[in-house]
Amino acid sequence: FDDPVVTLNIKTGSQILTAVFSRGAVALISIADSSCISKHHLSAGGHQVECVAFSDSAFACGLGNGEVILSVPGAEDASINFKAHDDEIKNLYLESSLLITNGWDKHLNVWQLSDHQEQPTCLLSLSAQADIDCFSYHDDYLVYGTSAGNVFVWKGPSHRSAFTGLFEFQYSAEVYCVAFDFQNVVAGYSNSEIAVWDMVTGEMSYLLSGHIGIVRCLQLDGRRLISGGDRRQVRVWDLKTGECLCLLHRHPTLLNQLWANESRLVTVSPDWPGTITVLCYDNHHIQKKSSHPA
Repeated sequence: FDDPVVTLNIKTGSQILTAVFSRGAVALISIADSSCISKHHLSAGGHQVECVAFSDSAFACGLGNGEVILSVPGAEDASINFKAHDDEIKNLYLESSLLITNGWDKHLNVWQLSDHQEQPTCLLSLSAQADIDCFSYHDDYLVYGTSAGNVFVWKGPSHRSAFTGLFEFQYSAEVYCVAFDFQNVVAGYSNSEIAVWDMVTGEMSYLLSGHIGIVRCLQLDGRRLISGGDRRQVRVWDLKTGECLCLLHRHPTLLNQLWANESRLVTVSPDWPGTITVLCYDNHHIQKKSSHPA
C-alpha cells in the first residue's frame, strides 16, 4: 500500500480485517488468502489521519490537529467534528456510548457520547508530567502507560460517572504498550523487556526478556501472551511459567500492531509503504509445548 497503516481492526470471529491508512484510505482484506476485497476513502478534511477506532455502529478518526471525527458508515454527512486535544491524537477507543482519546498534549480523555448527534461530554481528563504513550480499556477498566515508566490502572463504574485509581506500577523504562485481563497487567518497554503484574496484589509476576529493541505491541489470550517488537520479532509466552514458547520472524523490520487467532498472526508496519503481514502458525503445537515442556 502507498501509505503507512495507522489502524488495524478485526472483529471477533471475522475473517476480514479493516486497515486504515494515513491519508484516509480504507481497505478490507481477507485473512484467509490476503486478498484485498475492497477499498474506499474516509473524509478527514485534508488532515492527516493518525488513528481510527471502530464500534459496531460507528467509527472515530483521530487527526493530526487534535480533532476527532465521529461518523456512522453511510451517513458521513451527519458526522460530529470536535476538538479533543491541543496536539495530534495518538490513540482512540470507541464503543456505543464511550470514546477514549489520548494525544501528544499529555492528556487522556474519556468522553460520553450522545444518541442525538450532540457534542460529547468529557467525563474524565487525566494528565501526566510525562507523555501518555498507550492505553487499553475494557469492562470498565482503564490501563495506561507513560514515557516515565508508570502504568496506571483505573476502574470506572458501570454508569461511568466517576473513575477510581486502583494501582500504579513503576519501572525504569518508557512504556510503549499495555494489555490486561482480570489476572494480569502487562507492559512492553523501550529496553526490550516485558513486565507482568498481578492484577489483584499489584506485585510483579515476571520480567520477560528476549526481544531486541522496543516492545511495541501485546495481545493477551488466556494463559498466552503474544508480543511484537523491533528486529522482526514476535514472541509467544506462557504466562503461568514465564517461558517463551515460540519465536516468529516477520518482514519488514518494524511492527506496531498485531492480532492473532488460533492459526493466523497479522502484523502491521508503521513504515512507508504500508505493509500488512499474515503469518500461518500452529497454535495447537504451541499449546502442546506449554503443557509438556521439553
